[in-house]
Amino acid sequence: MNISERIRRELYEQDDVNDLFTPSETLDNIQLNDYTIKIIGYVDLIVPTRRVGSYDIFKFVLNNNDGKLVSIVVWDENIERIQRHIEINRVIYLDGVKAQDGTSYPDNKGNVSYQLHVRDNTAICNLGIIRLPDNMPEYTELSDALMTNRRIVLKGYIKTNFAEYYNEVPSNDDNFGCGSITDGTYKLECHIQSFNDNDYKQLNLDKGDKIEIIGTMRRRNGLPYLSIDNIEDIRQLIGHMSITSLLGGVQNL
Repeated sequence: MNISERIRRELYEQDDVNDLFTPSETLDNIQLNDYTIKIIGYVDLIVPTRRVGSYDIFKFVLNNNDGKLVSIVVWDENIERIQRHIEINRVIYLDGVKAQDGTSYPDNKGNVSYQLHVRDNTAICNLGIIRLPDNMPEYTELSDALMTNRRIVLKGYIKTNFAEYYNEVPSNDDNFGCGSITDGTYKLECHIQSFNDNDYKQLNLDKGDKIEIIGTMRRRNGLPYLSIDNIEDIRQLIGHMSITSLLGGVQNL
């Protein structure tokens, strides 16, 4: 389904594309099973089409430029017409998507509790590329990790050393490295997306070692985690935390 020429013209005539993005308050108030949802955001992440059971599935994440990341799910015959519009940093308007619970999906890449599913009558409009600030990661305290949707640099101590995690259910995620860090008070689960156990062992990292990591905050089953591209985004620092202090780092963000 196409956006009408009148609506398309109104969208393009906006002086500042940032004024078009769906407000966070609106996204926070979305109701499950609503078939009439409209959303405007820029493409923050693309998950390539995969075969899951007897279905093809394509996913991408829309960012409202105010900290909200919403996972968009496209199935089977709708993939081709939607996928050709999807490019990183491209602003997308979707009209008529359905909200479904996202907390039970291990591969929900958004940071809200639902996913938006494209339907046969969902309309899409491509509003061009947004110019974003330099994507250099910003140094952030562990306690403040949920306050930004940009790439961040965290310093912490390894609470649970990384090991390969095998998905328990079919999903769009390949297997990844899973571990956690702490600052002695807070703890944060971390996922290394491109993970090789032998390569990780070469880093010679152990529980309690101080590290610096670069990643982006995401959610899985409703819980926050830091998504790390690969082990090159992990750097060992001087310092070590005692087992007693590690045990004290149990507060969730």
